[in-house]
Amino acid sequence: MDNFARPERAASTARSIDRRTLLRAGAWAAPVVAVAVASPAASASDTPVQAAAGVAVAPQVRLYGDHGIAVDSARFQYDYAAWNLQDEASGPTAVMMTFRVVVKNAAGVIVATLVPQETASIAKYQDVERKGQVAGLPAGTYTVVSEIISNVFSPNPTGGRFFSSPATSTSVEVTIAATPPAKPVLSNNNWDNNGTFTVTANLWSGVNASGWELTENGITVGSGALTPNTPQAQAVAVNITGRPLGSYTYVMKFTNLDGTTSSDPMVVNVTV
Repeated sequence: MDNFARPERAASTARSIDRRTLLRAGAWAAPVVAVAVASPAASASDTPVQAAAGVAVAPQVRLYGDHGIAVDSARFQYDYAAWNLQDEASGPTAVMMTFRVVVKNAAGVIVATLVPQETASIAKYQDVERKGQVAGLPAGTYTVVSEIISNVFSPNPTGGRFFSSPATSTSVEVTIAATPPAKPVLSNNNWDNNGTFTVTANLWSGVNASGWELTENGITVGSGALTPNTPQAQAVAVNITGRPLGSYTYVMKFTNLDGTTSSDPMVVNVTV
């Protein structure tokens, strides 16, 4: 039997992406091959030892919506050449690959799933691609991990031996900065100066809020929830009725996971 050299493989690495880089340039993570080496005992008549034939390519990630992460491309490949076979027809023609893409916090705990675990049949030299997103994560640094949990090859390699390539993974770091809502701007329609009018708060662009509170002379007169969709505009309108003669100062507070931002005070005078 001919002697076959084991192919050299690039080591798994992690990329780090901060918020500025993602927002400024899109900053796609360059594909990185995550490698493990399978080393089953082999007799002279068996298939040569191979590098991991299941490859997880570094996911392409970006910040998404309100405190979210999106993976626009997570690819999993069957690298048939890793078998290092002289006779190509003698190797497994397909792999049943089980994989997933998860988000881990700084402690290494899974806090979200971008691509749920699934098993797919992948033919030699082919790959599968998946996408996903998650929102509502607190500020912090996270690791997006493309994981190959197992590879089962079909048919079994020459010699009847069963191969299940080691789990491989590759990861990218993403930082979600602490970002309170943008500042709301108040307006009103009290053109006739009577005691019935509408106070409107507009957030024209920027980081969105998930809740609001309107105060009148320091007392809450309305509150509620908002649906974040950063960086789209948000607006809240509150009807005020029956105010007697006097001066009223309004402040709108917009809140999200990272804090509260208040509008400038707005004074409304009721003179009629």
